[in-house]
Amino acid sequence: MWAFPPSLCAALLSILLSFNIYQVNILIIAYLMGCASMGVFTHDEWLTGMHRLECDSLARLRPVALALPERLHDREFSRELHRFAFDFARDADRKSVDIPTAIAMLSIVLGDRFPHANDFFVFLDVRHLL
Repeated sequence: MWAFPPSLCAALLSILLSFNIYQVNILIIAYLMGCASMGVFTHDEWLTGMHRLECDSLARLRPVALALPERLHDREFSRELHRFAFDFARDADRKSVDIPTAIAMLSIVLGDRFPHANDFFVFLDVRHLL
């Protein structure tokens, strides 16, 4: 049996699952686990998420995680993930996200599914520097 640490870093999970930390798969896992803090999965979040994903091991989680981006075709799921990403990225005492963080999070959420996303990121970056 795998011993679970009190909190599991998202970077460690990405290594265990052979994902890049900047892939949308890890963000979707964090969303489904109900993570409150970026980069950390608590024991309770892990158990909740594994139950939601119907996984009982890392070996079972990998193929499930590979299929998670398909859920982005569901408009409601995609909307909820965008909302989660926004709340996840902003500081608790702020109503907005700074531009570099927004660009980083949007690049994860949008990925290469939108052909003009990079142009939009350049626009945001240039406007931010003015």
